[in-house]
Amino acid sequence: MSGIELLEIEWMLLRGALRLLILALLQKSMMTGYQIIKAIQKLTDKKPSLSTIHDILTELENKKLIESFITQQSEKYYKITE
Repeated sequence: MSGIELLEIEWMLLRGALRLLILALLQKSMMTGYQIIKAIQKLTDKKPSLSTIHDILTELENKKLIESFITQQSEKYYKITE
């Protein structure tokens, strides 16, 4: 297996772990993207990029696993679908 293939596998595993972590966080309470990044950073000592988290949130929303809404203060929150 080449180094590139290993990097691709590592990236897929990381994204999968982030998906599960985001779902676990949202199961506890609704959160903004910024709050999700901060919670992941606190739990893992790693700060995922905003674009990575946004991509995963969009994917989870498209799969109907989560939904979003915007508050009167223009903050976008995410929560687990019912």
